[in-house]
Amino acid sequence: MMAILYFFMGVVFTYMAFTYADETVLNPMTIILLLVAALDFVVGFRYVRRNKKNNK
Repeated sequence: MMAILYFFMGVVFTYMAFTYADETVLNPMTIILLLVAALDFVVGFRYVRRNKKNNK
């Protein structure tokens, strides 16, 4: 359940970053939003991996 939440948050932050990027992707706010999205995806994948290890 937590992995789905983190994946959803990653998608939302990615969407916000793309809508915030007006002329270029090198805006500081766009980079910050994409970094937060990347961290959310990493945490989501870690939850999935931990869940698979616990089920074995």
